[in-house]
Amino acid sequence: MIKIIISVAVLMLFGFTLDTHPLVDPPHWNPSWPMFENGTYEKCWIGYGDWCIKAEGPHPGLDFDDPSGGADSVLAPNNFPAYSGYVFQAVNPIYGWKMCFLLDKLVDSYGWGIGHLEIQYPNDPPFAFGSPISSKQLITHTQPTSGQHSWRHIHLSWIPKLDPPPTEEFVGLFNPFDYLQAPSGYDETSFWHIPYVDNNNQHGLWFTWDKVEKINQFPGGGLALHAFQSRVYGQVDIVARPYSHPVGSPYETKCGVRSVSHNLRHQNP
Repeated sequence: MIKIIISVAVLMLFGFTLDTHPLVDPPHWNPSWPMFENGTYEKCWIGYGDWCIKAEGPHPGLDFDDPSGGADSVLAPNNFPAYSGYVFQAVNPIYGWKMCFLLDKLVDSYGWGIGHLEIQYPNDPPFAFGSPISSKQLITHTQPTSGQHSWRHIHLSWIPKLDPPPTEEFVGLFNPFDYLQAPSGYDETSFWHIPYVDNNNQHGLWFTWDKVEKINQFPGGGLALHAFQSRVYGQVDIVARPYSHPVGSPYETKCGVRSVSHNLRHQNP
């Protein structure tokens, strides 16, 4: 019998911290659906950890598409009485404002934040610090498109109150999908192609020799690595790229994968 020792090399790191800001106040209440007036379970188009532009890197939150194109109001993320933790404008004004929502205005240092909002009077209720926010209250509309801000959406993340996040517009201490319960059938998991190895998605998993992480490190190069997939032997690593996408959107790797399970079956040649 061939003994196979496995170490799973997942190309996306799940459950990682995207920011070095101290974890002072982790989430202690859950945001809730819907995100928009007349909405239900809006699709997440850019997920936690998805690679964005070079300057931004891994995405530090969840982006939900505005299905109304700006006609409907954005709803508060709380389904119980809460408070405003104030608002802050993006470094580039075309991206709008971000608002913090607090469970307790006197105790909480952090709350759930919703970004890309259109706000004209930031010092008036419901935006002023300490303003009461009722359950699923209508807040405002999404920021209109302009320049690089090319689509109307909201950005959900866990942020500090009063002061701008340490990375200005974005802070990514936690994956909101760990706290926002997605309904059954919202997303489905699969495996995508391994970059630079299999761009045709012919295999969901790739085997390589133990500690051999690059194609040019495999004896015989790429052709030998391809042939190795048909007859795996020895001590190996498994390379996988699991992802989760909204149902009906197979190319949107947006919802996040928390863990990967596996079964091995031995088969004699």
